[in-house]
Amino acid sequence: PVHVLLVVRNPYDMIATSLLYNASSVCKRKVCASKDHPYNDSQRLMQQAELIFQDAAAVEEMIRDNHLNVLEIHHEDHIKDPVRTMQQICEFLEVECPEDFLRECERKTFKVVSNARETVVWTKEVLDFVERKISR
Repeated sequence: PVHVLLVVRNPYDMIATSLLYNASSVCKRKVCASKDHPYNDSQRLMQQAELIFQDAAAVEEMIRDNHLNVLEIHHEDHIKDPVRTMQQICEFLEVECPEDFLRECERKTFKVVSNARETVVWTKEVLDFVERKISR
């Protein structure tokens, strides 16, 4: 059987992270952005927001149309308690979950959620678009 692990993340963080990653790929250098020096490209931001929601719709459709067995994990929950989420994942996949594996996962997991959303400039147009999409 097919098992789908769906990792859910704050949409603003997802959009910002993918925007910065894609901007780095296009210009062939790491795009550095921070709260103090946010990335500012409203056209690319809107394009990235549209892509993220298109991808999300495609995943929803795939799951619905194929009646897939899905475990939804929230990114923020994993950061807070990686041992618990890894136990859930192992149980879902019906695989063993040794203690040393759990401790290694915990060790390698970031300790703080990255708030990438704070490193880009959000226009009212993009904010309104995202709000419409997440409120449906």
